Amino acid sequence: MNVTRRAEDKDLGQIVQLSLAVQKIHSNRYPDLFKEVVNTDELTDFYRTLISDKDHYIFVTEFEETATGYCWAEFIQKAESTITHSITKLYIHQMCVDERYRGNGLGKTLIREIRSLADSLNVNHVGVDSWSFNSLAVDFFRSQGFTSHNEKMWLK
Repeated sequence: MNVTRRAEDKDLGQIVQLSLAVQKIHSNRYPDLFKEVVNTDELTDFYRTLISDKDHYIFVTEFEETATGYCWAEFIQKAESTITHSITKLYIHQMCVDERYRGNGLGKTLIREIRSLADSLNVNHVGVDSWSFNSLAVDFFRSQGFTSHNEKMWLK
């Protein structure tokens, strides 16, 4: 049976492994930006800190007591400025479902958790960035109702 819940320290090993899969995709495409090799002890400490941070939320999907996917989101509040209204949002930093479990609705379940959290926090927007080369991720987020609202461009 699949379960979705907030991440705990016992999930750190699997979250790190899933995060390394995301890291590999990014470092293969942009080796000038993303490190190919990441210190797993430092990465474990990084996620341990996030799990205990009140503004960061990591959800995991679990099958037979093993984390099979995760989604890390941050609650962000920005005060009104001279040119913008105040905003509260959830920003999805990372999301990954183990390749062996894809196609079973786990990603959709994680997004449902994020939507539920957004409702409970009364946020205005849920945001996510996805690299344009990652069509699998772009298509998934679009299938979940995400729409493009800006485009980042680089000049090298």
